Amino acid sequence: NEDGVKKVMESNSQGNNKTLQHVTIHSDLSHVMWGDLKPEVVNDVYYDVKEVKQAYMSVLLTYEVQCAGDNNEEERYQVKEFFEVAYGTERMVLYEYDRTMEEVFDTSNVVLSEKGVILGMAKENAQYKVNEKGTIVAFVQANELWTYNKEEDFFAFVFGFSADTSGDERNRTATHSIQILSMEDNGNMTFSVCGYMNRGEHEGESGIAVYYYNLSQNSVEEEAFIPSTEPHLVIEEELNELAYYNKEQDMLYVMVDVASADGHLLAYQKEEDGKVVTEIWDFAKDSRQNIPAQDSEIIVPLGFVGSDFVYGISLPENAGYDTSGVAVSAMHRLEIRNAQQEIVKTYQQTDVYILKVSIENNQITLKQGVKQGNVYQEISEDYITNNETSANAYVELKSYWTDLKQTQYRLTFASGIKDKKAKVLKPKQILQEAPNVLEFENVKKKAYYYVYGHGKQAGIFEEAGEAIALAETLSGVVISPNQNYIWEAHNRTSYYRNWMRAFAAISGV
Repeated sequence: NEDGVKKVMESNSQGNNKTLQHVTIHSDLSHVMWGDLKPEVVNDVYYDVKEVKQAYMSVLLTYEVQCAGDNNEEERYQVKEFFEVAYGTERMVLYEYDRTMEEVFDTSNVVLSEKGVILGMAKENAQYKVNEKGTIVAFVQANELWTYNKEEDFFAFVFGFSADTSGDERNRTATHSIQILSMEDNGNMTFSVCGYMNRGEHEGESGIAVYYYNLSQNSVEEEAFIPSTEPHLVIEEELNELAYYNKEQDMLYVMVDVASADGHLLAYQKEEDGKVVTEIWDFAKDSRQNIPAQDSEIIVPLGFVGSDFVYGISLPENAGYDTSGVAVSAMHRLEIRNAQQEIVKTYQQTDVYILKVSIENNQITLKQGVKQGNVYQEISEDYITNNETSANAYVELKSYWTDLKQTQYRLTFASGIKDKKAKVLKPKQILQEAPNVLEFENVKKKAYYYVYGHGKQAGIFEEAGEAIALAETLSGVVISPNQNYIWEAHNRTSYYRNWMRAFAAISGV
């Protein structure tokens, strides 16, 4: 009903009207109504009630649709549709709306072009890894792990809980995620499955399963399972990316400090002879390197950009507070050290201190301040971009456009693709008589704040202010570790009543 939908939308410049993959309350009517796709719902729609409060309620719908694609082939999509609503005087009020759709990778359709592997309507940050030669790429699409070997001309469906028949109810439990941990040059790789296990040896359990895929043997073997009672997204945020498996050593490393993106490097600090020592542990080589510091200096591990270690240097006299009263140990210098223990970058400005650092997509963002007494006043941010080349130079995730499906994505090979119809393999599962189940003693956790919005966990923060800032953009909530509400966007009676009066005045009810 276009007229009914139009009345509750808030179309404005915040909506991205160049994609059907992600549609919000701010998108235009055409995108909310699926453009020209004409989708049909497959099987049942599952309703997951997220919140029921005095002022509003929220619900997440999960289902599949099918529709004709650019080549008039039948394509399937996994859809998640979020509503946050309240009852007005005579009609429903829509606070938030958010819909995503992800195309199911189907090798019976056209999935290769002369440029590369066609993912279609995929996430703009779709996960993939490439071997050093740039001849093999592994990727995750719609909660399935695939690999494509350009030289041998085949796809392999490596892992997924989907059954051969779409009617299996276990297919619909999507509270898990797949993470590619590492890839070897021959295409062998380690990956993890995090969250609720839909089927298999650990069906009905939650945790992290670590697997090793052997390309030459076309087999997948479980190496370890780490059970957990935490929710899926908490496990994923706190532990899933901090695991690394060394096949030659048959050793699984699970880290709790600063680790590199692929998990093979870990930065940690320990006390020796009354001093705090910073070390880098390379799990691939099983070697450790000490990061030297002057007697009065304090090293602050910040993270990794590729294999380069990023850390700050502070002094005892740098201790102070930010403008909100939170204690900070400001850093007067930042250094980047490569795998050969060479300092490749130093950042330092006179009378300017680094208060916090975030690292994303090879870019380092510096939150800075100037000291006034013992208080740091924030100034403009600064940025450092890493130009390190990698295997991803051979294969890149690039967008393209068609009139029907609009913005789509392709894993583009720099040298192109010769054969547009590859073979498809399905690896065999190697079952162990006694799977390795690892249980760790409980460790004391920091006091994190969890942000939820649009029916999912959106982030974990150490500072409540940062969590609230994100939650506000999502009209979401902030939750403490013991599940208490710290902040809510809409659950204020005054806000609700004033909003409803304004709505009644505008709509004439």
